[in-house]
Amino acid sequence: MQHQVTDTWSVLLPDDGEGEITDAGELVVSVEGQEIVISTWEAAEGIRPSDVLEGLKTAERPAPRAEFDEVGPDGTLRWACLVDEEDDGRAYAGLYAYVLADTEWLQVAVLYDDPRDHDLALMTWRSVRYTPAA
Repeated sequence: MQHQVTDTWSVLLPDDGEGEITDAGELVVSVEGQEIVISTWEAAEGIRPSDVLEGLKTAERPAPRAEFDEVGPDGTLRWACLVDEEDDGRAYAGLYAYVLADTEWLQVAVLYDDPRDHDLALMTWRSVRYTPAA
């Protein structure tokens, strides 16, 4: 089901997930084998979404296994990278995805254990919708 996470952003989230807002203001939704973290920011004045996107693409990080570059149905710029992660001996995949509107930005991180959840991670990112405030 599509969930409204702010006045302007909505995303398809699992209905059986446990959600909480962190002290940093992030929405964290946990379901078996997955963790979805959603963060929002106001756009910096004078910086275009395309410039932010280029900065994200060139930021120093582990080499991604895959990258996805799209324009959303709502006109937002979208980019995601898939990286292999390991934490305390646990291997998992991390899809770090961004949706950039003119006045706001959203990041979705989907961390998952089972490779079969890859399509679900992409669907979560692609489900993000932006509706400008009235």
